[in-house]
Amino acid sequence: FFFSSRRRHTRCSGVSWARRCVQETEWRQLYYGVPDQSGSVNRLSLDEAANKVGISKKSLDDYLLQLRFGKKFGFNFNEHINDKVGVLRAFVKKNKLKEKETQQVSKYRNNKVHELETV
Repeated sequence: FFFSSRRRHTRCSGVSWARRCVQETEWRQLYYGVPDQSGSVNRLSLDEAANKVGISKKSLDDYLLQLRFGKKFGFNFNEHINDKVGVLRAFVKKNKLKEKETQQVSKYRNNKVHELETV
């Protein structure tokens, strides 16, 4: 899976494409460091690594974030392998809202219990 060396605007194709961009490219490997022939480890910044793989760092960061949240919330990647990343974004957004509402309800209940205990 190769990318051109020229930087281009990335219009996301799909969930599987985003996974390949983030997981199967050299992007993070270059950042963490790749040993050269002499054995010393050469590290690049995330920007430099993104330039080398031909996708903007902003896009790669965004895909990584969406993929991590998707995994956290139980997104079925196999079922949506041919869908656009917008499906993943919508899933993440919906579940973040649910999580926030649950936290607010929990916080409200804890405050009410505390108020009753102090009476």
